[in-house]
Amino acid sequence: MRHLPNNTNIAVLSLLFISVIWGVHFAILKIMLETLPPLWMTALRYGGAALLLAVVLNRRLRTIDRPMLAGSLPMLLFLVAGILIQAVGLQFTAAGNASFILSTYVVLTPFVAYFFGKKLLGANIWVALVTLFGLFLFSYDPSSTLTKGDAMMLAVSVFWALHITFLGQVVQKHDPLIIGFLQVAAACVCSLAGALLLEELPPLAAATPRLLWSLLYSVVLATALGFIIQPWAQKYVAAAPAAVLMMSQSVFGAVAGWVMLNEMFSTRQYIGAAVILLSIGASILINTRHAAKKPAAAEN
Repeated sequence: MRHLPNNTNIAVLSLLFISVIWGVHFAILKIMLETLPPLWMTALRYGGAALLLAVVLNRRLRTIDRPMLAGSLPMLLFLVAGILIQAVGLQFTAAGNASFILSTYVVLTPFVAYFFGKKLLGANIWVALVTLFGLFLFSYDPSSTLTKGDAMMLAVSVFWALHITFLGQVVQKHDPLIIGFLQVAAACVCSLAGALLLEELPPLAAATPRLLWSLLYSVVLATALGFIIQPWAQKYVAAAPAAVLMMSQSVFGAVAGWVMLNEMFSTRQYIGAAVILLSIGASILINTRHAAKKPAAAEN
């Protein structure tokens, strides 16, 4: 019988903790977007986190070399694309909407993995179709077309699926703490470049206590801590169980949107959200059982 590593239980609890942080963070981002342009908001968030991590990691950063950077490049590109689209798209949708739609990356991940040589289970196709039906119920408004923000969140979920796939490979070869720093630094550089080119510098008057507290939460908890915990935890927790835990941020995001921003779902959206959650759970169950058969077969 195989015994789980000692770090596994800590990693599971860590992923659950960061899922709560990230779920609440959707509402925090909406608060910051009230006074900051999206690219400047992203640049401040990741810039502050990059400085904090540089101080904490210090000498470990000397281990960064060309092979590490080259191997991390695809993962970093997908991450940055998702971060920038999410920052802009949040202006056009509710925090609860964003959290539920983004959670569909769990269903998309097996399809992404298929393009990189892994087997695609037929059941995943049916789950994807049911998920699309749930998204239709959740996002479609008979009185209007699909919102720009919801469409952008769906695009971000594709980038998250790509990012998760490549991240799982990278952390097996390199120090996960350094990989966390590289992710934050890449997001900082790209968002700052975009902000300088496309947006005006926010006035000092925008620095209200409400904004500063939100920025502190975003920098320290959601970014610096989050991007250290996720790579480390994925080294000890398999992709499917990790997805179960991280999927929970959609629920926390909806609750935070209701408590902090007074966002409400319609009956149709509640039904759509339930369909999405059931589809994601089915996807995880299917892929967990499939993955569990492989080590069992190897031991016989």
